[in-house]
Amino acid sequence: MIRKFKTLEPKKQFNVLLLSYFAIPVLQSIVAIVGSFTDSLPYELQKFLNTKADWIAYGFMLCTLLVIIALLRIKEYSSNKKYMIGLTLLIVSSAISLIDDVVAIPYAIRLPLNILKVIIPFVGLILFMIGSPANRQVKLMAICSPIIKSIAASPLMFLLMSADIEDYQIYNIAFTGGIFAIQLAILVIMLILISKQSSEQ
Repeated sequence: MIRKFKTLEPKKQFNVLLLSYFAIPVLQSIVAIVGSFTDSLPYELQKFLNTKADWIAYGFMLCTLLVIIALLRIKEYSSNKKYMIGLTLLIVSSAISLIDDVVAIPYAIRLPLNILKVIIPFVGLILFMIGSPANRQVKLMAICSPIIKSIAASPLMFLLMSADIEDYQIYNIAFTGGIFAIQLAILVIMLILISKQSSEQ
């Protein structure tokens, strides 16, 4: 499969990798939904999801890093400084998140670090997409995706809190299901836009 991927023209490689970048959060959301059904799952699966939650998250982070590295390796676009700087910032963002998870961060720098964790990936995504070969619609959708997630997740949390759900499992299922729906919607829109872009070329 890797050989087949390498035979694709650079633009198609880029499209596949870009969709993969947006597909990883969808898969992560599916795992989160499965983990929400704690009372319905076999004990061994419950134990695995609970004890290996961090490692599962690191696994998805590694998948994202591999996709970013693969995007960096497309030689035809490596001469674009914005493209390269943007992807490098996305890698730096992942490294900061990993350090934050593994190392005990002093309280004094907690707030600046959290701000950096928001700003760096967003700036990286903007630069990466501006320098990418994608058309205007795909670029705009990709750049707006973090904002869309935030805007959509906020009312979801408000509605669930207003509903005053006492059962934590039901709340967890509803929240993870909502996040999955948001991530999936973004992926589907990206797929439609990229397919439309490919058909026009």
